[in-house]
Amino acid sequence: MRKYLKRMGLTFFIFILQINFSCFPVLWHNYFDIVNDNEKQSTRIFSPAISSPISSQVMNVSLNWQYLVDGDGIESTPCVTNLNEDEDLEIILCSKGVYCFNSTGMLLWHALSGRYFSSSPCFADLDQDGTKEIVVAGERKNVYCLSSSGKTLWTYNIYDFIFASPSVADLDQDGNLEILIGSTDHIFYCLNSTGGLLWKFVTQGEIFNTAIIADLDLNGSPEILVNSADQNLYCLRKNGVEKWRFSTSTHIGRFSVGNLDKDPYLEIILNTNIEGNVLYCIDNNGREQWNVTLTYAPISNLCLADVNGDGYLEITVGAFENYLYCLDYKGSILWGYEAENLINSSPIAVDLNNNGQLEILVASYDCNLYCLSSTGSLLWKFSSDTVFDSSPIAVDLNHDNKLEILIGMGDCFDQCLFFCLNLTGVERSGDGQWYCFLGSSFRTGQPDSDSDFLDDATEYSYSNDKYPEFENTSLDPYNPDTDNDQLTDYDELFTFGTNPLNPDTDNDGFSDLEEIERDSDPNDSNSVPNPDLGKVLLVILVPILSTIIIPVLAYFAAITFRKMRDNRRAIRAKKKISDQKKLLRNLLLLPEKTEISIASLSQRLDLSSQKIVDLLEFWEQADYLRKFGIFDSDKQLFLKITPHDYPNKSAFCYYCEKPISISALRCPTCGFETLICIVCGKPIGCDEIEGLCPHCYTHFHLDHLLDFINIHGKCPNCYRGLDKKLINLLIKKPKTEEEKD
Repeated sequence: MRKYLKRMGLTFFIFILQINFSCFPVLWHNYFDIVNDNEKQSTRIFSPAISSPISSQVMNVSLNWQYLVDGDGIESTPCVTNLNEDEDLEIILCSKGVYCFNSTGMLLWHALSGRYFSSSPCFADLDQDGTKEIVVAGERKNVYCLSSSGKTLWTYNIYDFIFASPSVADLDQDGNLEILIGSTDHIFYCLNSTGGLLWKFVTQGEIFNTAIIADLDLNGSPEILVNSADQNLYCLRKNGVEKWRFSTSTHIGRFSVGNLDKDPYLEIILNTNIEGNVLYCIDNNGREQWNVTLTYAPISNLCLADVNGDGYLEITVGAFENYLYCLDYKGSILWGYEAENLINSSPIAVDLNNNGQLEILVASYDCNLYCLSSTGSLLWKFSSDTVFDSSPIAVDLNHDNKLEILIGMGDCFDQCLFFCLNLTGVERSGDGQWYCFLGSSFRTGQPDSDSDFLDDATEYSYSNDKYPEFENTSLDPYNPDTDNDQLTDYDELFTFGTNPLNPDTDNDGFSDLEEIERDSDPNDSNSVPNPDLGKVLLVILVPILSTIIIPVLAYFAAITFRKMRDNRRAIRAKKKISDQKKLLRNLLLLPEKTEISIASLSQRLDLSSQKIVDLLEFWEQADYLRKFGIFDSDKQLFLKITPHDYPNKSAFCYYCEKPISISALRCPTCGFETLICIVCGKPIGCDEIEGLCPHCYTHFHLDHLLDFINIHGKCPNCYRGLDKKLINLLIKKPKTEEEKD
């Protein structure tokens, strides 16, 4: 940001009118006392000012360690990961060169020391060798890929400055990662995992901000969002072809992605930087949902997190005129906090003291790092000798269940300090939904709902199913341990390399946790834990302790019997559900106005007539049956119907079940777009049975989809071959009157 302001010719204006001059005398009167060690450089450059807690809470921070790095300021946010697959985390920081520290602040290596980096690093296993590589973008025209030991693996040269951070994703889902980066040469680049150019997209302006990758239309293929100084936000397909663009009358600044309104699709929140005071919300197709004009221009990256615990994401953003805003998902301002200078730092939202509420951490050009409550009141602040131009990151470095805070100083003279802060007065920390710049170290611009250091987009990227509510084959973004094996999804993916969807990755009968705790390889079925010494002794002592063992065995036999009984009950319950699905599918696939006897259904489905009658009567009482048929209990007949009548040229909204005109494109009550059957062009009402294409997930009237398949043999939308037996059948449960209101 500072470099961008310099290009705008505003640096001296800011320093004259904005900077708090009270911090300047300290710079001239500090004396450096630097102690060099072979392994660690500790510094005593100043005594940081740490405020007393503002409220009755005792939470505060203390300095854990600090390190003096080269450069005239730290603008990048560090990333934290486990590079060498041990139990300790490593910290990657960019300034003048790339630094790697261990969790105690000891320097492990310093690479590219002659080059300056203002963007943030990211990491990924690019060559699939089991260790992570680090991707950084040098301000002077180069993208670098470093090994976990700091060795340069490859370089890609770009012909202008780079201020954006790189993004990494598997765009074409071929198992190989791509690197995405924009430059001030107006070009957005896509590189392969070895640094070769795959494609590039040319804009009409400079690119300063990091791209965001997200599956906006839920088709299993990610889209790429990138903005340019040409006043456009571009949405690109995975091959670099423009899909849509959103244009404003001023320069578009930073942006983030999240599901604000809890519909299936993501929204995009973007600001207009120092040239405008507007915050926009647009949908997944680039259409504006709302905008709000703020008193002060929003300039920082946006933080999306459920700050107030209402179940919806709030938007937190720093402004040019000393202000931090917190807005709800509809764009209404909830609260604001006024600092003493502009806020360029990206806010983060974490539960520092495990009180069930998120705290907001944000740094300012007034030389302070602020900690605010979920309602915007000041809890504490950490003061530096000079401004903060980078963003904080919160992470548990030493595995003590308390978060540490990392942040670097900006605008120094040749050298600057990198801080690690400890929390005091805190027993343990809680969850965090947005713990660093762009939400996580993967830089996706999406929140981390389950606080496992895997943002929601990254969790969905480890799934073949973009609709996890239909089938449990994806990482759960709301559960940090999807397979419930007491290992977090993050640790399974990036520490142990195990399958986060399978508690026993190598299927050898020993859980991943058991193998790790007993020094066995959880990824090798030939590697099994050493025998448990207690079990060996038990076998040896059986003859002697038989009087004790027999009652114990009887006890476990009783438990086993109980489990077997419960399993049988579960099997019967599954059989009951299977019978319901079998009957429902056969009834829904009957041609319209077909009459069939219960006896025929019984013979066809191998179900008893009484079971079929019981299910039909149950569906009739639950008001499901009227959507697709009529049951005559006296004649023991079922008549298939599919109503598509539109009295008074109106239907019922699929989402809120309120009346809408059949020509309406959007529901006037709930504001959602009308769900249209593309075969007939009419709305799909909440009271109608639907068919869902398993390839493109498009909704249709079931009977219209069946008719089209009978004639053409393929989906009307994606034109892929489709068997009617593969259609997903959906019946929407009607809302109660209280739910409608």
